[in-house]
Amino acid sequence: MNWNYAKQFFDHLSLKNLKKVIILFDVFLLCFIWGSLLHKIESERELEINSAVRETANLARAFEEHTLRTIKNADQAAMFLKYQYATEGRSINISRYKQEGRFAQQPFLLMGIIDENGELAASDQVPFVPSNLKDREHFYVHKASREDQLFISKPVLGRSSGKWALQMTRRIDRPDGSFGGVVVISVDPFYFTDFYKRMDLGRNFSITLVGLDGIVRARQAGQNADVGQDISDSVVMKHLTTNTSGYYIAHSKVDGIKRIYSYRAFSEYPLAVLVGIDEQEALAGMSQRAGVYYWGCGVATVIIILFGILLIKYITQQRRDREALRQAYEDLEAKVLLRTQELFATNGELAAANEGLQKANRQLAKKTEEIQEIAYSDALTGLPNRLYFNEWIDQEMRKASQGEAAGCVLFIDLDDFKTVNDVLGHSYGDASIVIAGQRIVATAGRDALVARIGGDEFVVILPGLRDRAAIAGTAEAIVRELGIDYDVGGECFSMSASIGIACYPQDGYTAEDILKNADNAMYAAKKNDRSGWSFYETYMQKEALAKMVLRNNLRYAIERGELSLKYQPQVAAGTRAIVGFEALLRWDSAEHGPVSPAAFIPIAEQSGLIYDIGAWVLREACSFARRLALNGHEDIMIAINVSAKQLAADDFIDLVRNTLADTGIKPSQVELEITESLLMNSLEDARGKLNELRSMGIRLALDDFGTGFSSLTYLWNLPVNTLKIDKSFIDLILYDAAKAKIVSTIIHMAHDFDMLVVAEGVEQEQQLCYLNENCCDLIQGYYISKPVSETEAINMLGNH
Repeated sequence: MNWNYAKQFFDHLSLKNLKKVIILFDVFLLCFIWGSLLHKIESERELEINSAVRETANLARAFEEHTLRTIKNADQAAMFLKYQYATEGRSINISRYKQEGRFAQQPFLLMGIIDENGELAASDQVPFVPSNLKDREHFYVHKASREDQLFISKPVLGRSSGKWALQMTRRIDRPDGSFGGVVVISVDPFYFTDFYKRMDLGRNFSITLVGLDGIVRARQAGQNADVGQDISDSVVMKHLTTNTSGYYIAHSKVDGIKRIYSYRAFSEYPLAVLVGIDEQEALAGMSQRAGVYYWGCGVATVIIILFGILLIKYITQQRRDREALRQAYEDLEAKVLLRTQELFATNGELAAANEGLQKANRQLAKKTEEIQEIAYSDALTGLPNRLYFNEWIDQEMRKASQGEAAGCVLFIDLDDFKTVNDVLGHSYGDASIVIAGQRIVATAGRDALVARIGGDEFVVILPGLRDRAAIAGTAEAIVRELGIDYDVGGECFSMSASIGIACYPQDGYTAEDILKNADNAMYAAKKNDRSGWSFYETYMQKEALAKMVLRNNLRYAIERGELSLKYQPQVAAGTRAIVGFEALLRWDSAEHGPVSPAAFIPIAEQSGLIYDIGAWVLREACSFARRLALNGHEDIMIAINVSAKQLAADDFIDLVRNTLADTGIKPSQVELEITESLLMNSLEDARGKLNELRSMGIRLALDDFGTGFSSLTYLWNLPVNTLKIDKSFIDLILYDAAKAKIVSTIIHMAHDFDMLVVAEGVEQEQQLCYLNENCCDLIQGYYISKPVSETEAINMLGNH
């Protein structure tokens, strides 16, 4: 926004209209704030409900499986007694079978045989109590039907036990097919829900086993258990007429509590399970946060209203003062004009001399301006140069140190400029710099100062701009414009840009500090995501200093003997036989102690130390492979990680070939691991080198698969033998069905490309079982072994 135009617009408004504008702006701002608040609360409520639905659905599935196991155990017991009764008749001794342990650990209240007249012929009760049960539902159901199916009754009160029971029964047929009686297995209905009573699932949590006839078989709500309620006209029964599973939110027909329910109908029996969580308990956390949100918005509302009132008072007073000043200025101007006319009228010669002097001054000013134009302008782009920028920012920072100025500095670096220069030539590079400067000027706005300070680096100063959202919007617009294709001399290419942002005076009181901090922020933007921007944070300066100290120590790590290799075994998934080791670099610094590879590998790549360190790792790993071969383990393969800069080096192929020759090992003993991100800069160049390595007999592995981009493109185009699934996928296969499905798909897809699959980061037996079931070839991770020393690795092979 052009602030001069805005100022002119507000100056021309009448005081009355200006007050209306301020009031309308306050109303709009308050509507926006409260509308955003209500939207956020509703979004969080939906998230909480979705979480509760997932929880109840999982519990319903578990409850269904638990109930099915119990029913099938009861059915097996019924089938056994039916068979024994056909063999032994009334002499059957159910108690003896029970004592022998045939029905151990089962929640059976009573097991018995009812003959064709409804008399209890046998049971496991001691002492045996005769009883006539022909009035029981299960008796006349089986007597009326010849179907040999398990029948599950409504809850009944046992005549002998005096306890509620679910009767699970089967029909007994005589040899001629006529009705011969009923086998009865009485199951405690509260067995199905008792386990969940001991779990902390909320004060009003409910779990219900209900028949499709609407009669509750068992229900646990909090610490209260009951049976037999008729809920045939409830919401869940209406849902079960059309769906086998789902969820809904409703008040309970039994206790009136509003819950979030998930339900599942059994496929084999006319039963369903229903699990509910108290909606008020599920949304308790969200309700507390909503209270905080309302309080905050209320405070903001008061502040905005007070600010509007104070602003109106301030503008009213300012208008009055300005009018008084204008009148005084006009009076003074009239007096000066009158006096000037008197002087010119009496001294014409002085006026002529003054005209000549002014003409000379104008000519001198024009020449001075031309000289400054040459001294302060960049010869290529015509933009202000570093000298102009330094003088301008020095003056601005002096004002800022006195509280008279504020704004921000954007440090811009073209990420891919060196590639354009190297590949297309300097004329294309110069043309792309000119285009980039024009795009920055067009995007930054009229009030911005844009300067080229060297090479592919530009700076933009936005004086007076303090709002971080507006600053971020400008940075994002510049990144977007610089990312548009460049058309130079018939060649079309693209470049990206990284921007660091430092705000003054809070990020520095001197020009040197503010430029240095913007530069640090730019490198942070490159680190996080090329073609992006980042605000300066105080930790960036500390990180830059720490990296410098770490880089200086890393420079001497090889000659000090601080680097070492650890070896983590890779085993066959089925036999768990060791087929290879991955060589992992470690640095035990005398000054810093053990340093994580995640900390020092990027520094090695940025500083160029990766070439010497990579060559050392390659030689050490190949020497270990040689020692393995001498010990009879020539078939054991050593996997070695390769960085992007190593592969891009012109002498990399020669380095590998010479190292193999010097250590005297076969190429098949080595596997080089590359990552997807390594291939993004130049797929064609990488593919040529990888094909050459493959032709030498060296195996190639694609590491961290699934974390990069265009993975199918790499699988299709690269000569890769092995695909390594990243640990981030393995960690979730037991808890995330979608991730587990992705892992299974990756394995089968890799096999379709004739590749071996290695699962990284396996830490649990269940993970190994899943991978084995899905035909994963090799396993690597702490479940098998942590990375070990060379001696320990050799001993592992001897003991395996």
